[in-house]
Amino acid sequence: MISRSMHGQVSTTLGRERAKVRVGYELARVSLDTRGRNRVLIGLGSYIVNAQSVYRNREISDHDLRAVYEYLSAIRALPDTPSSGL
Repeated sequence: MISRSMHGQVSTTLGRERAKVRVGYELARVSLDTRGRNRVLIGLGSYIVNAQSVYRNREISDHDLRAVYEYLSAIRALPDTPSSGL
């Protein structure tokens, strides 16, 4: 049986995860193809790539790596960028 305090911790963790997924989609600067893919991992991957890029020396878990892979594989095309003239 799960105690009330543990249930509250699980709810808090799930709430944070959902918030990261939502923010990940808001921060995505590219068009994403989510058909047939795990939308939660794509959103989390976008969050990791776009919101946490300042943490370069941070340990990355296997779950985070999978989320980043899903996000990167869902990118349809890079946005138009100005020509650098090279």
